[in-house]
Amino acid sequence: MTTRTTARRAANQRNSRQSTGPITPAGKARMRNNALRHGLTSKHVVIDGEDPAEYEALRQDLLNECNPATVQEVQLVTEIAETSWRLQRARRVEVQLYDRNIQDGPDPDAALAACFHANSREFDKLRRYTTTIERSYYRALTELRKLQKERKISANGSVSQKRPKLSVPLPEPSENGSVSQIPGDSQ
Repeated sequence: MTTRTTARRAANQRNSRQSTGPITPAGKARMRNNALRHGLTSKHVVIDGEDPAEYEALRQDLLNECNPATVQEVQLVTEIAETSWRLQRARRVEVQLYDRNIQDGPDPDAALAACFHANSREFDKLRRYTTTIERSYYRALTELRKLQKERKISANGSVSQKRPKLSVPLPEPSENGSVSQIPGDSQ
């Protein structure tokens, strides 16, 4: 090894000790979301710009409505709340994508087609994430219903013919396929 390579390696090692990243809690909080684009795959349920109290209210409403009796049922209701929250975020991301790319003009259909054409990768990725989140939502809802039905059977010895009604909110598209407005959603 030459002296020049040894000196360069030593300099790199000295410099790397000085670059340790954020140290303070405030610095770490700022850096936490550096790679965040849309938050649909974030490990954090509530991201910057969203109201944690609003998410907690949704979660509490679902807990009250579904009335879980076991830890596993509570976990499923929490998963339902998390996926519902992420679906609401996906709808907001979709609206932002439209708003960012559609210019007002005489032919709104042509503007929409141009928006899809110009951003087909973004829309495809958004659709894949949304589909995955919806699957998780319905899987948790189905599993919750199954567990509650089994619990009722074991408690009563039989089950009533009526299916328990769980009306968990899920945003639905309107007739023309556009994203419906979510109550309490500000754009």
